[in-house]
Amino acid sequence: MNFEKAKPPAVSGQSVSEVATPALLIDIEVLERNASSLKTLLSRFPAVKCRPHAKAHKCPQLAVLQLDLLGEVSSGGVCAQTVTEAESMVAGGVKDVLVSNQVVPSDKILRLVELARAATVGVCVDSAKNVSNLSAAASAAGITLRVLVECNVGQNRCGVDTPSEAVRLAKDIQGLPGLHFDGIQAYHGAIQHVRHFKEREAACA
Repeated sequence: MNFEKAKPPAVSGQSVSEVATPALLIDIEVLERNASSLKTLLSRFPAVKCRPHAKAHKCPQLAVLQLDLLGEVSSGGVCAQTVTEAESMVAGGVKDVLVSNQVVPSDKILRLVELARAATVGVCVDSAKNVSNLSAAASAAGITLRVLVECNVGQNRCGVDTPSEAVRLAKDIQGLPGLHFDGIQAYHGAIQHVRHFKEREAACA
């Protein structure tokens, strides 16, 4: 029996009533307008580069489009929340991925290292043991991971709690093979909804 190639659930130009659900729909005009607004804003700050987070859509084709639309204000890569998300991004053509989270299990560290053979890969850390394990795997594979120290700025989910801890981890990273210290990450998701600077400052205190 011959089967036709499966048709996509939706194509550009269809009416909503013609869409086979479930389907991810993108309003391309809104996407382009949002990217243009961000590009205009960041053009005033040439030292700042944007790295979109792919966890919102988990679609490598959309990630590639975002980077293309952002152009010179983009870092050239995206964030992913898990190793699996990072793998899908690289498989879809993204060449630079930061896993904005800690990767601790040994099997996932090995997958992260393998991914770094095909793309530039970064990861966050908040413990010396994790730094040591990442170094061992990366150096054994002959690759380099970019590593950021995660700092707890009030969300109390992960990250080191003091500047001295951050400095100590940064020095650990710099002193071990297979790793490149790439900076810090400081994330407090809840305060993106707090609009006033003073209130945000108090939430991060």
